[in-house]
Amino acid sequence: MSFTGYVKNTIAAVVPAVLVLGAVAYTLGYGDITVGLLIGSTGGIAKCCVMSYAAVAGSGRVMSFVIRYLIIGVVFVGGILISMHAFFASIAGVLLVQVIFVSDQVRANRTEEVG
Repeated sequence: MSFTGYVKNTIAAVVPAVLVLGAVAYTLGYGDITVGLLIGSTGGIAKCCVMSYAAVAGSGRVMSFVIRYLIIGVVFVGGILISMHAFFASIAGVLLVQVIFVSDQVRANRTEEVG
């Protein structure tokens, strides 16, 4: 299985949730929170892809660590450049993706879909 197979369920769960949360925030008049959620969820998905690729391809742990936190740094800097609301929304977006990714991997491990 390719590394994208491990993140497809995460992406399928995150995208609708972020779109609904973003639509609610935008409707309430917080456009910067919507942008922060979109930036954060995109960065979280990229981080999950790097983690999955490192696990499947067996790449170096140090390089994977550097790339993951470079992605997170860019996401947080992008959020803080917009506003404090966008910064904290980007943190929430990354955390949302990470929680869904880990819970999906635990579920897959219990049902023996992985490995």
